[in-house]
Amino acid sequence: DLVMLNMISGSCNVPMPEAEAEKHVRSYLESGRNIFLLHNASAAFWQWDWWRQLVGYRWVRTGDPEGAPSSSHPVKPFTVTVAQSEHPLRALLTELRIRMDEMCIGLLQMRPCEVIMEANTDGQAFPMCYETVTPWRGRIVGYIPGHAPETIRLPANIANCRAIVDYLLA
Repeated sequence: DLVMLNMISGSCNVPMPEAEAEKHVRSYLESGRNIFLLHNASAAFWQWDWWRQLVGYRWVRTGDPEGAPSSSHPVKPFTVTVAQSEHPLRALLTELRIRMDEMCIGLLQMRPCEVIMEANTDGQAFPMCYETVTPWRGRIVGYIPGHAPETIRLPANIANCRAIVDYLLA
């Protein structure tokens, strides 16, 4: 089984989770199972201290409990390229040429991660796909491209998401 998240609690009419939900999410992860975080889902449960420390790179919301500067998402055209990496997904993922969408930047690295895809702007590289391993040996893959409907529907974007799901289920 695989949990896939594409949400931020307390945002866009998504309610804050109840205590029971936190127990279930933590139990799932402590069992060593994998999770796939789409777009800014690294902030899915931003109010849980342990979650913020676990997700690899995290989207930082305004008013962050730790006082970190907020992440941002300038809307612009950009290209997501496969990074120089030995990660097995590298051979399965393809470049995305995004006409106009949010480019999520300023994510805060919380754990060691292997960057698999990145976007470059203003001479700086930003992670667009990464993997981190939980203390319980589960894998977390974050895949950030895809806010605008035309980006979500790009054949290369769909193929990349399928490749990540297959990888996490293998």
